[in-house]
Amino acid sequence: MASAPGLSSGLRIIELVSESEAGIGFNQLKAVLELNAASLNRYLQVLLEQQYVDKNENQQYVLGAKLLGMMKHADSLHDVSDMTGPILDYICRETGSTSLWIDFRDGRMMCRDKVVHPEGVVMQQIGEVRTDYMLHPWGFLLLALASAEKRRFYIDYANLAGLANCCPDKASVQRFIEEASENGLSDDKGLILQNIRRIAVPIRAHSRIVASIAIGMPGVSFEEQFIARIYRILQEEAVRVERLLSDSTISH
Repeated sequence: MASAPGLSSGLRIIELVSESEAGIGFNQLKAVLELNAASLNRYLQVLLEQQYVDKNENQQYVLGAKLLGMMKHADSLHDVSDMTGPILDYICRETGSTSLWIDFRDGRMMCRDKVVHPEGVVMQQIGEVRTDYMLHPWGFLLLALASAEKRRFYIDYANLAGLANCCPDKASVQRFIEEASENGLSDDKGLILQNIRRIAVPIRAHSRIVASIAIGMPGVSFEEQFIARIYRILQEEAVRVERLLSDSTISH
């Protein structure tokens, strides 16, 4: 049992609000947190007064001004805008595949940058924001590194945007999540999108996943030595980025 249950509940409320796509309602919070209405209302009132959460026009709880300001400051300590281009160029050149940089923000997956290989596949568009975690290797990484409660929340509120027919069955999703957790990378082996194989590795900062670098290539069958080389390149570049982020934080 938590030694400060009120604080723990408040922090979980903030986490759930920040991870929601367009805000989260009182009843949703009550169900996920398993709190009675009076306790939840009391916690929310404090968070509203302190501007950690706010309400939108649909009376859904969203991030408040104070928390948004804190997040903006945190982002400034992890500015990777000058890193993505050279790293993705290198990965594309060395693997012969389209390379992607996916940011994880508030439970969303956003394509920050990509380099399309001339003979490769196009992949997710730059600036595109998605929450269809079960359709992407980088989504499996996010699910694998999330707590069990958060993982359930992500899956329950995933937006498959008409692509539900591409989504693996529950057993396959669980297997992908377990493989991502065990291997520190995710390889869909071409089992989700027809004739496209995608591989992703996580980027961590302060012990949490903040981004992923990934490749996508046409075809599903490749020599093990070639795939092992791709694994190594992606993992080495992820380590390089994590060191750069760490140095950037220290320098601030």
